[in-house]
Amino acid sequence: MNLIKTTLALALASLGMNAQAAHFSLISGSVSGSTNTNINELAASWSFGGTLDDLSGSGYLLGVGGGESSAGSVSHVWSQSLLLDAASDPSNVLIQGSRSMSLDTTQPVQVNSGSDTIYSQMLAAVRIQGDGAADGSAVRVSFSGTIDNIFSSALSTISTPSFLSLIVRGDGNSTIAEYQVATFDSGIFSFAFDSSVGADLRLDIGFGSNASIGMSMAPVGPGNLIESTTLVSGSLTVTPVPEPEQCALLLAGLGLIGAAARRRRG
Repeated sequence: MNLIKTTLALALASLGMNAQAAHFSLISGSVSGSTNTNINELAASWSFGGTLDDLSGSGYLLGVGGGESSAGSVSHVWSQSLLLDAASDPSNVLIQGSRSMSLDTTQPVQVNSGSDTIYSQMLAAVRIQGDGAADGSAVRVSFSGTIDNIFSSALSTISTPSFLSLIVRGDGNSTIAEYQVATFDSGIFSFAFDSSVGADLRLDIGFGSNASIGMSMAPVGPGNLIESTTLVSGSLTVTPVPEPEQCALLLAGLGLIGAAARRRRG
């Protein structure tokens, strides 16, 4: 029985020692993005928006934008951001994007057409660094989180889902994995792919939404015309993939315990 316990303990210890076998380090990257809201009235047209400023630093990528402007009776307020934080916890990298927009009018307006579009893109090069694990050791990279979207409009508006996309490329710019999630309200996502310690990965992350504004048959307002809020938040993690001999050792230990239990009952 002692041999059985020892076998199982060794297998579990072997798996446990590699529980934090690797982490991410940010090599380089950039963030870009924009927002653009257009309103066409019977006698006038207005355009609002702006771009993200890349405020990236050591261990993180950050794009931020926002502002407030008005034209005629219409005012526009927006904020937008996209973040990858590999400095706070390199084994659990935070990736977060947000956007809010409000379009208001102080007097009735009759709209012919319009649109509201946002898009943010992050290009990040990361390396999987070993924490005691040798280069080439198999690991599983996972990206999971939530995306929430709130949209309301007093105008005739057709909105498309807010979306998050991820393309992962490796050596030679070959595509390793490609995922996309889209939702009108709230959703949970989880992606995973296999890699190895020492590998360099290039992440192409996209975040955006679009709405088409139709004609209002009668004047609308005063008050809020359109309001939109979107938040996506997820974690990029790396975990070891047990070697075949470790799995075999664990299964052998479990098999011996099962056999011993049957003999004792017999």
